[in-house]
Amino acid sequence: MIQISIGILFILLLLVVLYLRAEKNRTNETMMSWSQVINEIRRNQVTNDVPKIVVSLSDGATMPKKAHEGDASYDLCVDRDVFLVQGRQNLPTGVRLAMPPSIHSFIMPTSGNSSKGMNARMIVDGKVTEHRVSGHIKIGTIDNNYRGELGVTFDCYDAMDGSVFIEKGTKVAQLWIARETPNMLVEGDVDTDTARGADGFGSTDKKIGE
Repeated sequence: MIQISIGILFILLLLVVLYLRAEKNRTNETMMSWSQVINEIRRNQVTNDVPKIVVSLSDGATMPKKAHEGDASYDLCVDRDVFLVQGRQNLPTGVRLAMPPSIHSFIMPTSGNSSKGMNARMIVDGKVTEHRVSGHIKIGTIDNNYRGELGVTFDCYDAMDGSVFIEKGTKVAQLWIARETPNMLVEGDVDTDTARGADGFGSTDKKIGE
């Protein structure tokens, strides 16, 4: 009787162990499935929260893109060779945007062109060589309802003789995209009782007593 009882007890313990193991596996499967569901929800939320901007390109245009992951802006390139003249001129990109209602954008200068000059080419004795041009890219606002070509306004400081040009596909500016904010301006009295008050240009660098 004792041997039979021990055998039955062993079988019962084995069944309990198998049951607990099955429950553990079922719990892990349930947890994995919930984790997958949560990740899918998060993925869809990210996708749904990012507005899509439709980009139309001319035959020679380059799709605006970020050069590196984490970059704030998209590179804008000219869609043809552009010979430079001294003064202000428009650099065509061949890019058109259809932005959703919550989006607007800006054309901004690049740090490289600002510090080194515009990347261009010069024709010397029939040969094309690299050349940097002094100038400045003007910041431009692109309204949400604008559907025309994005043009980059460039002020060229150097005297030109018709031999200097920006080569097709050259990056000339950046496209910075931003969300619209609700109207935050209300008319009223401005309180000047602050640490700075109404002090203007250069007031931050003034020493006490000046």
